[in-house]
Amino acid sequence: MLNASTDSSLTVWAWTAPLILLTVMVSAGAFRAMHTFVLHHASHGDFGRHSPLIGVLAGAIGMTQSYDDYRRDHLVHHSALTSRLDPDQAALAALGLRPGLPRCAYPRLLCRTLLAPACVLRTVSGRVGINVSLRRQPLRTTAFLVAQFGPVAAMCWWYGTEYWKPLVAWSVAWLLPLTLGWHVSMVLYALGLHSWFRDSSRSGWEGFAEKTGARFFADPCPARSLRGPRALRAWCFWWFRLLFWHLLVARVLVVGFTDNGCHDAHHADPKGRTFNWCDAAYARSEMMANSPRAQENFWHTWSLSEAITRNFDQLADLPRATGT
Repeated sequence: MLNASTDSSLTVWAWTAPLILLTVMVSAGAFRAMHTFVLHHASHGDFGRHSPLIGVLAGAIGMTQSYDDYRRDHLVHHSALTSRLDPDQAALAALGLRPGLPRCAYPRLLCRTLLAPACVLRTVSGRVGINVSLRRQPLRTTAFLVAQFGPVAAMCWWYGTEYWKPLVAWSVAWLLPLTLGWHVSMVLYALGLHSWFRDSSRSGWEGFAEKTGARFFADPCPARSLRGPRALRAWCFWWFRLLFWHLLVARVLVVGFTDNGCHDAHHADPKGRTFNWCDAAYARSEMMANSPRAQENFWHTWSLSEAITRNFDQLADLPRATGT
């Protein structure tokens, strides 16, 4: 009887654990998109006269910066990309990801940054701190608390004595993605976004293009010369990487439901005069076809790991930053 109960529990966990992991990854990617996509484009005015309102709502739901603060920092990010003034670069430096370290130190530092409770707590507490202050911003604080805790409080009240059921669901689908999932996504996203701490000898458009590449996610297809079991193994591995690494991890969790795979085109045309962010992949291809400058300066990587590895190589070649 005990063995049957144990086997049943293992079967349940075998089904539920992947679903829980998938839920956390999808929800974390959606929360991050509130910052990297909705709030980002709101700061550029891409939603017209509704941009401030949409930005405020995105910041409250994603537990991130206010619209005004993000817009201020993002304008600096565009004008002073990868310089000491860049707020995004400063956030990475605060987590310990700085130039001039031995190359072998960066993978260990990345693992520590992703999983160390102190690093996760630093990110979460900072995000809570900028959203909760009844004295300085009572309306934003109230909106934030209602957005984050209102739905689960109502569901717990509705379920009465079985309040733990919506509480568990909220923890898996909302709280965990909004804290640990958001932190992991943010670190991996930022590390592949730009060539950080890098000065360019070129100015203007070419200088920005040198520091920002596109991020695509795929592997070359297995060689046609493969036959039999070797071909089967190669294709199985190819599909595994495509579905789990490129799609679930890189696309869903890290880059999220956004146009940020073509971030180089955005920095080349931040006001969207010719780059249509709603159709980013095709718009970038059109820009490449019609612009000799883009053909000469645009570059890209083909996986999340390639983008991060490229950054680690460049960081290790740079001189150690003053004060690190």
